[in-house]
Amino acid sequence: LKTLIHLVECRKKYGRPVDVKRMFMKAVFLRHCIDDYKPDILHLHGADNIVYFPIIPEEVKIIMTRHGKVGGDDNIKDSNLYALFERDCCKNPRISKLYFISSQLVEDYNAYYGGIQSEVEVILNAYDSDNFYYIQHKKSEKPVLITIASLSELKGQERVLKAIAGSKLQCKYICIGSDSHGLDEQLRHFAKENGIDYSYVGTKKPSEIRELLALADFMIMPSSSEGFGLVYIESIACGVPVVLPKNLPIVKEKAIIRPEANAVLLGDCSVDSISVFLDNISSYSFDHESVAKTVSVYSWANIANQYINSIKEII
Repeated sequence: LKTLIHLVECRKKYGRPVDVKRMFMKAVFLRHCIDDYKPDILHLHGADNIVYFPIIPEEVKIIMTRHGKVGGDDNIKDSNLYALFERDCCKNPRISKLYFISSQLVEDYNAYYGGIQSEVEVILNAYDSDNFYYIQHKKSEKPVLITIASLSELKGQERVLKAIAGSKLQCKYICIGSDSHGLDEQLRHFAKENGIDYSYVGTKKPSEIRELLALADFMIMPSSSEGFGLVYIESIACGVPVVLPKNLPIVKEKAIIRPEANAVLLGDCSVDSISVFLDNISSYSFDHESVAKTVSVYSWANIANQYINSIKEII
């Protein structure tokens, strides 16, 4: 009853993102797991998980990983409400350590929310090296561009098509990902009208994505905002250079995104910036096997060891 009342109060405070029924069932199950396993540390993901803090015993230390910043991003629905969660995460003394998957996110949170109360550590995102690795690149007669992301305005598939139409570049454009907004029909119609070789293949298993990436000259995702963008690392691991806006958090990780070694940076996510890349596409030369080697240290095993060592310090 206390939990239910608490969640109703959270609904009043945070608004629509608090689904009382769903979160109540999750809270009951979470508390059952805590009582059953008696953990020393509880690792949470997602700023909205702050609503569960009252049911977590005081002796259990809480750590949280933040994969992105929603507050202040007008492209995302209810960003002002999610900002309330993120602000409270920055100020809550129960969080022993707040992990971020990029150094840019730390700067963004500090600037937007006026500082972070808990200890902070950056542990970069990692890729599954068992599924994403270099296989021989299959050269095509014309450039092959691939975008791996759900079809949406935020990810930029339509902007890529508009840039291709404007440049008159003869290329093949493949989109991989879900289509919950029903955009494929619109994209297909635009491509047909402009004589663009476009195909949407839907969602794919990692092994299937790897095979498709072997066909690609570039993985382009001109996302307007991205917490990190794991798909960039996965593509590079497969030997495919990535094309992305220079303002994304992952670009600040100089050891990962390295222009001339594995990436092409766009001025921003606009059609004009994509067009500049397309107009100069013939000037880029990447050795795909060398591209794959640039991110080999960012495997799950290496990143997991960083978490293990950090958690040992907390305990």
